[in-house]
Amino acid sequence: MAGLSIWGNLGNDPVGLVLGSLGAVGGFAVIGLVVGSTLGRHGPDAAAFTRAIRRGGAVVSVQCPGEERNRAMQVLNGAGAQTIRDEDEPGAF
Repeated sequence: MAGLSIWGNLGNDPVGLVLGSLGAVGGFAVIGLVVGSTLGRHGPDAAAFTRAIRRGGAVVSVQCPGEERNRAMQVLNGAGAQTIRDEDEPGAF
């Protein structure tokens, strides 16, 4: 057991190795749960966007100054947009 002598005498006392392995597996499981739950989050409009794309449509987002909103809405209407929302929030979709 010359290779294991770096981490102590694991050849004679493997309990530390087993407990350490269980701790590492548990730690990685917690990290996986946190990352998985973070990646699984969707915005409030994710379902509507998915439906639009599946129907063969497109989702168009325009960010412009307040004085140009009416013109942007006219252009979208002229292009056949089905739903237009005017949202003032900086984090709006």
